[in-house]
Amino acid sequence: LMPLRGRRTAWPPDEMGQEYAPNCLNVRFRFGEVRGTPGRGLLAGPPVAEPIKWIGQFPLLDGTIWAVMLTTTKAFRWGNGSPGVPRQWHQILLGDTVPTGSSRWTATVGEGKLFFGRSDDKIYYWSGVATDPFRSIDATVGVQGFGGGVTAPRGKFLEYFNNRLTVASTVEGASTFTNRLRWTESGNFLRWDETLGLVAGFLDLVEGGKEPIQCTKSFVSGGRLFVSTRTTIK
Repeated sequence: LMPLRGRRTAWPPDEMGQEYAPNCLNVRFRFGEVRGTPGRGLLAGPPVAEPIKWIGQFPLLDGTIWAVMLTTTKAFRWGNGSPGVPRQWHQILLGDTVPTGSSRWTATVGEGKLFFGRSDDKIYYWSGVATDPFRSIDATVGVQGFGGGVTAPRGKFLEYFNNRLTVASTVEGASTFTNRLRWTESGNFLRWDETLGLVAGFLDLVEGGKEPIQCTKSFVSGGRLFVSTRTTIK
């Protein structure tokens, strides 16, 4: 888990403030030793009673950063009204749809929202406002589904790339496309319909014998999206 305010590898441990590693177990490798840094308390709070499937950061447009934890069917934020205040987990309200899957979540950030999904469940999003619930794309007013339908695809990997929400290794209705990338219209996560000619679309990766996609990673600085299979990197 990356400290919420980033790594500062040049700072000695006794000069790192608590705000750079709030209540996380972080260590620093320095001079051939492993040294403790401030904030070595375990992340505490109410028991979640479910296995943790994902934990990471959600940076907001105003510069604040939430720590978010996703369990099998629930979502939690670290803090209540604002990040880290108080220092415990608070459950994010459930919106229109109860998650039904059991596999690991994948998550990404774009359009001021945290998106999370998995191949056996819908794609959900949270605005970062403490009082807002998390919702599914499918149940949001205005959604335009893939292929002229009314639902967004499911997928094993999510990335936000080139101003578009992108899903890899997709599940579309009763069909699974393990070598497919699908993306929305620019700047609108509700619009997946490639039949409208508004730049939403999909791409099937056929090089390497249509191997299943096993990993995706977008890099904002270089403007690149990397996709890997068992034997190739694209």
